[in-house]
Amino acid sequence: MNLRLFIGLPLTSGLRVKISHLEDEINKKLKFNLPWIPLKNLHLTILFLGYINHEDYLKINNIFDVFGRELKEKKFLPQGLNLKISKLDYGPPLKRNMIWLYIDKNKSLDWLKNFFEDQLQNSLIRYKQESRSYLPHINLVRLKKIGNLSSLPDIRVNLNWSINLKQICLFRSLLKKEGAEYEILKTLEI
Repeated sequence: MNLRLFIGLPLTSGLRVKISHLEDEINKKLKFNLPWIPLKNLHLTILFLGYINHEDYLKINNIFDVFGRELKEKKFLPQGLNLKISKLDYGPPLKRNMIWLYIDKNKSLDWLKNFFEDQLQNSLIRYKQESRSYLPHINLVRLKKIGNLSSLPDIRVNLNWSINLKQICLFRSLLKKEGAEYEILKTLEI
């Protein structure tokens, strides 16, 4: 059985509270409630893998174990991953079919993504490779069920939120009628 997997960073409870307040402000501004993704599902995706067979899943588990040992030995990211959320706006750019928290480019985040891509390629694991460049974000709303997306009002909010994320996880994504549900299969402290 194939597993739908991605590598990501779970959000802290404090960040979820800030996001909840921001969602309330947007709902008041729009005068209706958007179909927000449940707070428990919010995360920052490093690398979406797609459907992975069991053999490759075991290899990915091994990659996480190797990464965990390297983190301890070489003290990569000794204080967690410090990131900045710069704005809330529609995303992806030019499409406007979601609402995102945009995260500023970050060398440590790029390094994490590149590390896992290299390890997956070295292990001959076939996964869904993105053709577009990596644009770090946290997806808050999928707007597919809302009618005319071109008539949506301006919701942009400039932010200057500093966050520190201290875990990287291998997530399983289960697609259900009511939306995706995520299960953490492996966690590393960073």
